[in-house]
Amino acid sequence: MLIPNPLLLDVTPAGGLTLPVTEGRGGLVGYLLLGQHGPPATVEVSTDGGASWQAVTYPHTLAAGETLRWTRTDDSPALTTLRALAPVEEAPPEPEVLTLDNGVPVTVPDLTPGLDRLYTLTLPEGIGELTVTTSGGTGEVDLYVRHGEPPVIPEDGDPVADGWGWEEGNAETVTLPTPAAGTWHVLLTAFEPTSGVTLTATWS
Repeated sequence: MLIPNPLLLDVTPAGGLTLPVTEGRGGLVGYLLLGQHGPPATVEVSTDGGASWQAVTYPHTLAAGETLRWTRTDDSPALTTLRALAPVEEAPPEPEVLTLDNGVPVTVPDLTPGLDRLYTLTLPEGIGELTVTTSGGTGEVDLYVRHGEPPVIPEDGDPVADGWGWEEGNAETVTLPTPAAGTWHVLLTAFEPTSGVTLTATWS
């Protein structure tokens, strides 16, 4: 994705601005040059470290290893704008949150450490007990259940959750008597990569 990010030049004709095209934060790799606005200036690029220069033909995408040279050709006090679009990484999509139905087992997609899966369920008033279980498959899954908000798993100490299961393997059970009405969040994490795990929530 590209967003507007113009470059501004305010130097004397004898000066100029020479910029190496580098990658990473603050670098110019991937910038799409579209043209100029304001007092005249020359815009050139070099692919050999400045030994030779070529005038930019718009649109031009700056590449790693190029050098950009931008020089004003008059002494106007006004700024010259080099119109450009900067590349930015799109935010990763929010993980899908699936809803659990009472007593209906679901197959959990394969998990790896660091790749979690979040589910929700909604309880009415007057429920006597909520039980959430995992079973089957391979690997080692951990189970966390929390009312109102997703569970939080700190690096040290107990999780922020109403109940959790850390048993070896995939046979985890969390049982909560007289659970509050509203939305409950069920988080699955992988201590070891998992495949074919079944998740079931029941309440009555």
